[in-house]
Amino acid sequence: MSAIDEAEAHELREAELAVPIPTSVGGFRSSKSYALQGSLLKTQTVQPGAKPVSIFKGKSVYLRRDVCDCLSKDKWLQLHARSVRTDELGKPMMVIRYKPRYPKQDREDDGSLAPGAGVHADEEIDEAGRAPRPDADGCIPLPHYGKWQTVPFQPERLENGIVPRNRFGNVELWNEKCMPIGCVLVDHPMAAKVAASLRVDYAKAFRGFLRKRGKATPDLRGIVVAAQHADMVQLGSIELQEDKDRKAAEKRSKQAIKRWGKLVHKALLRVRLRKDYGPGGAAASGASAVAGQKSAKKGSTTTNAPLKDEKGTMLAGVSGSEGA
Repeated sequence: MSAIDEAEAHELREAELAVPIPTSVGGFRSSKSYALQGSLLKTQTVQPGAKPVSIFKGKSVYLRRDVCDCLSKDKWLQLHARSVRTDELGKPMMVIRYKPRYPKQDREDDGSLAPGAGVHADEEIDEAGRAPRPDADGCIPLPHYGKWQTVPFQPERLENGIVPRNRFGNVELWNEKCMPIGCVLVDHPMAAKVAASLRVDYAKAFRGFLRKRGKATPDLRGIVVAAQHADMVQLGSIELQEDKDRKAAEKRSKQAIKRWGKLVHKALLRVRLRKDYGPGGAAASGASAVAGQKSAKKGSTTTNAPLKDEKGTMLAGVSGSEGA
Protein backbone atom coordinates (compact mmCIF):
# COMPACT_ATOMS: atom_id res chain seq x y z
CA MET A 1 0.00 0.00 0.00
CA SER A 2 1.37 3.36 -1.02
CA ALA A 3 1.64 6.37 1.25
CA ILE A 4 -1.35 8.00 -0.43
CA ASP A 5 -3.49 4.93 0.15
CA GLU A 6 -2.43 4.78 3.78
CA ALA A 7 -3.31 8.43 4.27
CA GLU A 8 -6.74 7.95 2.70
CA ALA A 9 -7.41 4.87 4.84
CA HIS A 10 -6.41 6.81 7.96
CA GLU A 11 -8.72 9.70 7.08
CA LEU A 12 -11.57 7.29 6.38
CA ARG A 13 -11.04 5.57 9.73
CA GLU A 14 -11.01 8.89 11.56
CA ALA A 15 -14.25 9.91 9.83
CA GLU A 16 -15.93 6.65 10.82
CA LEU A 17 -14.78 6.99 14.42
CA ALA A 18 -16.33 10.46 14.53
CA VAL A 19 -19.78 8.90 14.10
CA PRO A 20 -21.48 8.36 17.49
CA ILE A 21 -21.60 4.74 18.65
CA PRO A 22 -25.14 3.33 18.93
CA THR A 23 -26.57 2.79 22.38
CA SER A 24 -28.72 -0.29 21.65
CA VAL A 25 -28.41 -3.64 19.92
CA GLY A 26 -30.96 -2.56 17.32
CA GLY A 27 -28.91 0.52 16.63
CA PHE A 28 -25.85 -1.62 15.89
CA ARG A 29 -27.86 -3.79 13.47
CA SER A 30 -28.97 -0.78 11.43
CA SER A 31 -25.73 1.17 11.75
CA LYS A 32 -23.58 1.62 8.64
CA SER A 33 -20.47 2.48 10.63
CA TYR A 34 -20.37 0.04 13.56
CA ALA A 35 -21.10 -3.62 14.12
CA LEU A 36 -21.54 -5.51 17.37
CA GLN A 37 -19.83 -8.89 17.49
CA GLY A 38 -22.82 -10.62 18.99
CA SER A 39 -25.30 -9.26 16.43
CA LEU A 40 -23.53 -10.40 13.25
CA LEU A 41 -25.31 -12.60 10.76
CA LYS A 42 -24.63 -16.33 10.62
CA THR A 43 -22.42 -15.94 7.53
CA GLN A 44 -20.57 -12.81 8.73
CA THR A 45 -17.27 -12.60 10.56
CA VAL A 46 -14.61 -10.07 11.48
CA GLN A 47 -11.55 -9.88 9.27
CA PRO A 48 -8.35 -11.17 10.86
CA GLY A 49 -6.29 -8.37 12.39
CA ALA A 50 -9.25 -6.05 12.91
CA LYS A 51 -9.22 -4.28 16.27
CA PRO A 52 -12.30 -3.36 18.28
CA VAL A 53 -13.03 0.33 18.66
CA SER A 54 -15.22 0.01 21.74
CA ILE A 55 -16.98 -2.36 24.13
CA PHE A 56 -20.78 -2.56 24.47
CA LYS A 57 -22.24 -4.69 27.26
CA GLY A 58 -19.16 -6.88 27.34
CA LYS A 59 -19.08 -7.40 23.55
CA SER A 60 -16.56 -5.97 21.12
CA VAL A 61 -17.60 -3.22 18.70
CA TYR A 62 -15.94 -3.16 15.25
CA LEU A 63 -16.12 -0.87 12.28
CA ARG A 64 -18.64 -2.07 9.73
CA ARG A 65 -15.97 -2.19 7.00
CA ASP A 66 -14.02 -4.75 9.08
CA VAL A 67 -16.96 -7.15 8.87
CA CYS A 68 -17.16 -9.36 5.78
CA ASP A 69 -19.46 -12.01 4.40
CA CYS A 70 -18.25 -15.59 4.13
CA LEU A 71 -19.33 -17.75 1.20
CA SER A 72 -18.87 -21.33 0.13
CA LYS A 73 -16.33 -22.29 -2.51
CA ASP A 74 -18.94 -22.53 -5.26
CA LYS A 75 -20.63 -19.26 -4.27
CA TRP A 76 -17.36 -17.35 -4.48
CA LEU A 77 -16.96 -18.59 -8.04
CA GLN A 78 -20.57 -18.03 -9.04
CA LEU A 79 -21.04 -14.55 -7.58
CA HIS A 80 -17.58 -12.98 -7.63
CA ALA A 81 -15.47 -15.08 -10.03
CA ARG A 82 -13.02 -15.93 -7.24
CA SER A 83 -11.58 -19.28 -6.21
CA VAL A 84 -10.42 -20.41 -2.79
CA ARG A 85 -6.67 -20.82 -2.48
CA THR A 86 -5.51 -24.41 -2.24
CA ASP A 87 -3.73 -23.84 1.07
CA GLU A 88 -6.92 -22.34 2.57
CA LEU A 89 -9.33 -25.15 1.64
CA GLY A 90 -8.72 -26.94 4.93
CA LYS A 91 -9.01 -23.74 7.02
CA PRO A 92 -12.52 -22.37 6.54
CA MET A 93 -13.62 -19.38 8.62
CA MET A 94 -16.83 -21.18 9.57
CA VAL A 95 -18.78 -24.35 8.82
CA ILE A 96 -22.53 -23.90 8.46
CA ARG A 97 -24.85 -26.88 8.82
CA TYR A 98 -27.98 -26.90 6.69
CA LYS A 99 -30.76 -29.26 5.73
CA PRO A 100 -30.17 -30.96 2.34
CA ARG A 101 -32.66 -30.22 -0.40
CA TYR A 102 -32.24 -33.59 -2.07
CA PRO A 103 -35.09 -35.93 -1.15
CA LYS A 104 -34.12 -39.41 -0.03
CA GLN A 105 -35.37 -40.99 -3.24
CA ASP A 106 -32.85 -38.89 -5.21
CA ARG A 107 -29.85 -40.45 -3.45
CA GLU A 108 -28.20 -43.80 -3.88
CA ASP A 109 -26.84 -45.91 -1.03
CA ASP A 110 -23.33 -44.51 -1.53
CA GLY A 111 -24.53 -40.90 -1.42
CA SER A 112 -24.40 -40.32 -5.17
CA LEU A 113 -27.29 -38.75 -6.99
CA ALA A 114 -29.80 -41.04 -8.58
CA PRO A 115 -30.27 -40.85 -12.38
CA GLY A 116 -32.58 -37.99 -13.29
CA ALA A 117 -32.25 -36.26 -9.92
CA GLY A 118 -32.29 -32.48 -10.07
CA VAL A 119 -29.15 -30.45 -9.33
CA HIS A 120 -29.27 -28.09 -6.36
CA ALA A 121 -26.92 -25.15 -6.29
CA ASP A 122 -26.58 -25.13 -2.49
CA GLU A 123 -24.86 -28.51 -2.33
CA GLU A 124 -21.30 -29.08 -3.46
CA ILE A 125 -20.91 -32.26 -5.48
CA ASP A 126 -17.56 -34.02 -5.59
CA GLU A 127 -15.83 -35.37 -8.68
CA ALA A 128 -17.67 -38.70 -8.46
CA GLY A 129 -21.03 -36.95 -8.42
CA ARG A 130 -21.63 -37.65 -4.72
CA ALA A 131 -23.30 -35.09 -2.51
CA PRO A 132 -22.10 -34.69 1.10
CA ARG A 133 -23.57 -37.23 3.49
CA PRO A 134 -25.92 -35.86 6.17
CA ASP A 135 -24.90 -36.30 9.80
CA ALA A 136 -26.98 -37.88 12.55
CA ASP A 137 -29.26 -34.83 12.67
CA GLY A 138 -29.84 -34.91 8.93
CA CYS A 139 -27.70 -31.79 8.32
CA ILE A 140 -24.76 -31.30 5.95
CA PRO A 141 -21.70 -29.21 6.92
CA LEU A 142 -20.71 -26.62 4.31
CA PRO A 143 -17.36 -24.76 4.74
CA HIS A 144 -17.41 -20.98 4.24
CA TYR A 145 -14.40 -18.80 3.43
CA GLY A 146 -13.54 -15.13 3.65
CA LYS A 147 -12.48 -12.95 0.75
CA TRP A 148 -8.86 -12.86 1.96
CA GLN A 149 -8.79 -16.64 1.47
CA THR A 150 -9.62 -16.35 -2.24
CA VAL A 151 -7.91 -15.16 -5.40
CA PRO A 152 -9.33 -14.03 -8.76
CA PHE A 153 -10.45 -17.00 -10.81
CA GLN A 154 -8.00 -18.06 -13.52
CA PRO A 155 -9.82 -19.78 -16.40
CA GLU A 156 -8.22 -22.63 -18.30
CA ARG A 157 -6.74 -22.20 -21.78
CA LEU A 158 -7.72 -23.73 -25.08
CA GLU A 159 -5.22 -26.44 -25.99
CA ASN A 160 -4.93 -28.08 -29.41
CA GLY A 161 -8.40 -26.88 -30.35
CA ILE A 162 -10.00 -28.77 -27.44
CA VAL A 163 -12.37 -26.75 -25.26
CA PRO A 164 -11.69 -27.31 -21.52
CA ARG A 165 -14.66 -28.84 -19.72
CA ASN A 166 -15.81 -29.54 -16.18
CA ARG A 167 -16.60 -32.99 -14.80
CA PHE A 168 -20.04 -32.88 -16.43
CA GLY A 169 -18.69 -32.09 -19.91
CA ASN A 170 -19.86 -28.45 -19.84
CA VAL A 171 -18.26 -25.03 -19.48
CA GLU A 172 -19.43 -23.12 -16.41
CA LEU A 173 -20.14 -19.53 -17.41
CA TRP A 174 -21.30 -17.87 -14.21
CA ASN A 175 -19.97 -14.58 -15.62
CA GLU A 176 -17.72 -13.34 -18.42
CA LYS A 177 -14.58 -13.96 -16.35
CA CYS A 178 -15.21 -17.73 -16.40
CA MET A 179 -14.79 -18.00 -20.18
CA PRO A 180 -11.80 -20.22 -21.07
CA ILE A 181 -8.98 -18.31 -22.70
CA GLY A 182 -9.12 -18.60 -26.48
CA CYS A 183 -12.81 -19.56 -26.54
CA VAL A 184 -15.99 -17.73 -27.52
CA LEU A 185 -19.63 -18.25 -26.64
CA VAL A 186 -22.01 -18.84 -29.57
CA ASP A 187 -25.48 -18.26 -28.16
CA HIS A 188 -27.72 -19.76 -30.83
CA PRO A 189 -30.13 -22.72 -30.60
CA MET A 190 -28.69 -24.26 -33.79
CA ALA A 191 -25.04 -23.80 -32.85
CA ALA A 192 -24.52 -27.30 -31.45
CA LYS A 193 -25.95 -28.95 -34.56
CA VAL A 194 -23.79 -26.84 -36.86
CA ALA A 195 -20.63 -27.44 -34.82
CA ALA A 196 -21.25 -31.19 -34.86
CA SER A 197 -21.78 -31.19 -38.64
CA LEU A 198 -18.57 -29.19 -39.14
CA ARG A 199 -16.69 -31.49 -36.73
CA VAL A 200 -15.69 -28.56 -34.55
CA ASP A 201 -14.96 -29.29 -30.90
CA TYR A 202 -17.49 -27.60 -28.63
CA ALA A 203 -19.00 -27.82 -25.17
CA LYS A 204 -22.41 -26.72 -23.94
CA ALA A 205 -22.45 -23.53 -21.91
CA PHE A 206 -23.74 -23.91 -18.37
CA ARG A 207 -25.35 -20.55 -17.49
CA GLY A 208 -26.72 -21.32 -14.04
CA PHE A 209 -29.83 -22.98 -12.67
CA LEU A 210 -33.54 -22.75 -13.44
CA ARG A 211 -35.98 -23.40 -10.62
CA LYS A 212 -38.72 -25.84 -11.64
CA ARG A 213 -41.10 -27.51 -9.18
CA GLY A 214 -38.83 -26.84 -6.24
CA LYS A 215 -35.70 -28.16 -7.94
CA ALA A 216 -32.84 -26.46 -9.73
CA THR A 217 -32.19 -27.80 -13.23
CA PRO A 218 -29.11 -26.82 -15.27
CA ASP A 219 -29.58 -23.95 -17.71
CA LEU A 220 -27.67 -25.03 -20.83
CA ARG A 221 -27.83 -22.31 -23.50
CA GLY A 222 -25.34 -21.86 -26.31
CA ILE A 223 -22.01 -23.55 -26.89
CA VAL A 224 -18.36 -22.66 -26.33
CA VAL A 225 -16.01 -23.08 -29.29
CA ALA A 226 -12.54 -21.96 -30.26
CA ALA A 227 -12.35 -18.30 -31.28
CA GLN A 228 -11.21 -19.16 -34.83
CA HIS A 229 -14.36 -21.23 -35.41
CA ALA A 230 -16.87 -18.87 -33.82
CA ASP A 231 -17.76 -16.86 -36.96
CA MET A 232 -18.18 -19.98 -39.08
CA VAL A 233 -20.44 -21.63 -36.51
CA GLN A 234 -22.44 -18.43 -36.03
CA LEU A 235 -23.07 -17.95 -39.77
CA GLY A 236 -23.94 -21.61 -40.20
CA SER A 237 -26.38 -21.39 -37.31
CA ILE A 238 -28.10 -18.36 -38.84
CA GLU A 239 -28.41 -20.04 -42.24
CA LEU A 240 -29.73 -23.27 -40.70
CA GLN A 241 -32.27 -21.32 -38.67
CA GLU A 242 -33.42 -19.40 -41.76
CA ASP A 243 -33.81 -22.66 -43.71
CA LYS A 244 -35.78 -24.17 -40.82
CA ASP A 245 -38.03 -21.10 -40.65
CA ARG A 246 -38.59 -21.20 -44.41
CA LYS A 247 -39.60 -24.87 -44.35
CA ALA A 248 -41.90 -24.23 -41.41
CA ALA A 249 -43.53 -21.33 -43.29
CA GLU A 250 -44.03 -23.52 -46.37
CA LYS A 251 -45.60 -26.22 -44.25
CA ARG A 252 -47.94 -23.74 -42.61
CA SER A 253 -48.88 -22.35 -46.06
CA LYS A 254 -49.74 -25.82 -47.39
CA GLN A 255 -51.79 -26.59 -44.31
CA ALA A 256 -53.65 -23.28 -44.67
CA ILE A 257 -54.44 -23.94 -48.35
CA LYS A 258 -55.68 -27.44 -47.51
CA ARG A 259 -57.90 -26.11 -44.74
CA TRP A 260 -59.30 -23.37 -47.01
CA GLY A 261 -60.10 -26.02 -49.64
CA LYS A 262 -62.03 -28.04 -47.07
CA LEU A 263 -63.89 -24.93 -45.95
CA VAL A 264 -64.89 -23.96 -49.52
CA HIS A 265 -65.98 -27.55 -50.29
CA LYS A 266 -68.19 -27.66 -47.20
CA ALA A 267 -69.66 -24.22 -47.99
CA LEU A 268 -70.56 -25.25 -51.55
CA LEU A 269 -72.07 -28.50 -50.27
CA ARG A 270 -74.18 -26.57 -47.78
CA VAL A 271 -75.45 -24.22 -50.51
CA ARG A 272 -76.41 -27.15 -52.76
CA LEU A 273 -78.25 -28.94 -49.93
CA ARG A 274 -80.18 -25.80 -49.09
CA LYS A 275 -81.06 -25.29 -52.77
CA ASP A 276 -82.27 -28.84 -53.23
CA TYR A 277 -83.91 -29.57 -49.90
CA GLY A 278 -84.61 -26.18 -48.42
CA PRO A 279 -87.92 -24.30 -48.56
CA GLY A 280 -88.95 -23.84 -52.21
CA GLY A 281 -86.35 -26.27 -53.45
CA ALA A 282 -86.94 -28.59 -56.43
CA ALA A 283 -86.58 -31.74 -54.39
CA ALA A 284 -88.89 -30.43 -51.68
CA SER A 285 -91.58 -29.41 -54.28
CA GLY A 286 -91.46 -32.86 -55.95
CA ALA A 287 -91.74 -34.63 -52.63
CA SER A 288 -94.79 -32.55 -51.60
CA ALA A 289 -96.51 -33.22 -54.97
CA VAL A 290 -96.06 -36.97 -54.63
CA ALA A 291 -97.38 -36.85 -51.09
CA GLY A 292 -100.49 -34.97 -52.28
CA GLN A 293 -101.21 -37.50 -54.99
CA LYS A 294 -100.97 -40.39 -52.53
CA SER A 295 -103.36 -38.74 -50.07
CA ALA A 296 -105.92 -37.97 -52.83
CA LYS A 297 -105.86 -41.52 -54.13
CA LYS A 298 -106.35 -42.89 -50.66
CA GLY A 299 -109.31 -40.59 -50.00
CA SER A 300 -111.13 -41.55 -53.26
CA THR A 301 -110.89 -45.27 -52.58
CA THR A 302 -114.13 -46.81 -51.03
CA THR A 303 -114.84 -50.23 -49.67
CA ASN A 304 -117.44 -52.65 -51.34
CA ALA A 305 -117.57 -55.06 -48.47
CA PRO A 306 -121.16 -56.35 -47.57
CA LEU A 307 -122.85 -54.99 -44.44
CA LYS A 308 -123.84 -57.23 -41.57
CA ASP A 309 -126.25 -56.77 -38.72
CA GLU A 310 -125.52 -57.13 -35.02
CA LYS A 311 -125.82 -60.91 -35.18
CA GLY A 312 -123.47 -61.16 -38.14
CA THR A 313 -126.24 -61.83 -40.72
CA MET A 314 -125.60 -60.33 -44.10
CA LEU A 315 -128.17 -57.75 -45.12
CA ALA A 316 -129.60 -58.64 -48.47
CA GLY A 317 -129.62 -56.02 -51.22
CA VAL A 318 -127.47 -53.56 -49.19
CA SER A 319 -123.84 -53.02 -50.13
CA GLY A 320 -121.12 -51.11 -48.45
CA SER A 321 -121.37 -48.25 -50.94
CA GLU A 322 -125.10 -47.85 -50.31
CA GLY A 323 -124.60 -47.86 -46.60
CA ALA A 324 -121.96 -45.18 -47.00
